[in-house]
Amino acid sequence: DRNVGATNPEHYGSYFQWGDANAYTFDGVGEITAAELASLLQPLVGDEIIVTKDNVGDVLLMLFEGYDVGTDLTNTPMGAFGCSLDKVFNWNSYFDTTDSGNTFNKYNNNGGLTVLESSDDAATVHMGSQYRIPTAEEINELINNTTQTFIDVDGNEYSKEQTQNGSIKSGKLKGLRFTGLNGNSIFIPAVGNCNDFLLLAVGIGGELWSSSLADSSNNVRGLGFLYDGSVVESSGSRYPGRSVRGVQA
Repeated sequence: DRNVGATNPEHYGSYFQWGDANAYTFDGVGEITAAELASLLQPLVGDEIIVTKDNVGDVLLMLFEGYDVGTDLTNTPMGAFGCSLDKVFNWNSYFDTTDSGNTFNKYNNNGGLTVLESSDDAATVHMGSQYRIPTAEEINELINNTTQTFIDVDGNEYSKEQTQNGSIKSGKLKGLRFTGLNGNSIFIPAVGNCNDFLLLAVGIGGELWSSSLADSSNNVRGLGFLYDGSVVESSGSRYPGRSVRGVQA
């Protein structure tokens, strides 16, 4: 009923690189403005670019490939934000590659493993042998056989169609509730993801790892959702820090 490392269903929980069971938790996370974020990003880009509240979206795109060029974030809270001094989420810190993700030693589609072993499964390691990270097929089952309700930070609830019409603003998504035909439900909080030493996109969306590699690449499959109503099986790199939700084995 909660992410690995979380104290309750709405708590951030821990962040993991795919296949690395070491947990990293952000403390002291709070909402900041675009201007405050600009001052934090300035040291990353040096003196060649002056980062302001007006161009912070473009700088984020340049650094982390997460925002459209020209996005106006002047009056838009950036959601919750944090920094880690213990972990830098990039290819240099990823355990299964020595060449920045060009090749992988243990998990790969060239004769290696394509599904996580229990020793590398964060749900199994932290919750016990009766739990594991869901497969991509199970994530698709969740998406395709549930009703999804988007909940904002004030507790208001919206259907997927309402959210697609702009009912929830960027930075104001609390999370997503999946309700099955039997009435049972789970809540996934919108706790963003980690890139380099930054925690980004809290209140914008959430991501869960699956235990499965993508069929035709060395990316990893998972669950992704956004404040604009998007709920998809995602595919992406292994090194960012994302949430883990255990299922019973």
